[in-house]
Amino acid sequence: MTLKTGGCLCGAIRYEIDAEFMGVAVCHCRDCQYASGGGPNFIAMAPRDSVRFVEGEPKRYDRPGGSGATVGRVFCPDCGTPLLSDIGAPFLAVKLAAWTTRPT
Repeated sequence: MTLKTGGCLCGAIRYEIDAEFMGVAVCHCRDCQYASGGGPNFIAMAPRDSVRFVEGEPKRYDRPGGSGATVGRVFCPDCGTPLLSDIGAPFLAVKLAAWTTRPT
């Protein structure tokens, strides 16, 4: 297994993921276009219980998604880096630009 670590641009927020990704996806919904600055949003699906924040406290913004279900967008309150989305599923949608890997 590979421990995945990630965080924001300014370094205030750091997280770890201790499971393999369940898959990857590209979302083109309007909200993801806003979050990514206009293009699609590239995500990896990580089991909810495998993601833990180890430094800093991210901020969360909730709003209805296209399905009507609440989507939580988690980001750094200092630099604004998008970190993950919570759609209420057994997985979290981790923004691919915000993570790195290292062998364990």
